[in-house]
Amino acid sequence: MSTVLNDSLYKRFGLEIDLEEVQSGFCMYTKNVLLDYLSPIISPEIYNNTSILKEIQTNTLTESCRQLFKDPRAYYSYDNFIKRIFDINCISFEKYLINLQIFINVLFNYKQIRPELNQVLENLSNYLIDYPILNIALKIYKSKPAQILPSISKTIDLNIENTLNILETIKYKPVLINYEEGLKEFLLAKTQSQLKDVVEDMLTACDELAKIALKDKNKGFKHFFKNSDNYFKNRSTKELYRNLKDWMDSIKHGSLKDFDRMDIETIINAVSSFIRLMAK
Repeated sequence: MSTVLNDSLYKRFGLEIDLEEVQSGFCMYTKNVLLDYLSPIISPEIYNNTSILKEIQTNTLTESCRQLFKDPRAYYSYDNFIKRIFDINCISFEKYLINLQIFINVLFNYKQIRPELNQVLENLSNYLIDYPILNIALKIYKSKPAQILPSISKTIDLNIENTLNILETIKYKPVLINYEEGLKEFLLAKTQSQLKDVVEDMLTACDELAKIALKDKNKGFKHFFKNSDNYFKNRSTKELYRNLKDWMDSIKHGSLKDFDRMDIETIINAVSSFIRLMAK
């Protein structure tokens, strides 16, 4: 289903898409996709490498339950585990996303089922593209588990995607950790305190980038603006990012209390552009 169908078809009949209904639909779809594509560990006995798959079945169930604070003995089969853990009627949508992220993280550790996991991720990613009302995106990496992140707008999403692609190297791992953590916190942020946490993560990402770019562990974001001719082509660009740093500092230290979610979207977009500029 395209965005046009989402937006225009319902409005043509005087209807608005209900967010909770779409969330419920996504959860039902996700559960079915997991059941459809994870058959090697749901029913390992029908495959040639049964013993290996049974071991993966046991390990993924045990580890998933450990991280979800569940007792693996409470589930009489693997499909029963999936049906109960991914039942939207029992948990909030936010908790559902956490469960899904944990499950993706656990499954990624087993290369034997990576093709099936990739099919799951591809289907979920396509669904999220079809339903932008969910404000969720799935970033699929080659070397680490896919991450559930916020979807803001097509332009900002592309900015974030390009930034994540640049940071997906060992060199920029400290930057990626903090940048990605800020994105994940923004996904579920509802209070000013939570939005402030997002800004602090974005600031830390910029500080970590400075340590790498300036080759000094004692350097930080502010040091980009000293002897900055090597980093900024003109004074306007330099002042733009200096103002960004000052804006984030004022939120972090509490001197600025008048900010909202849209302000944090702007900060994320600007930090993304800054990271790409410095990384290049």
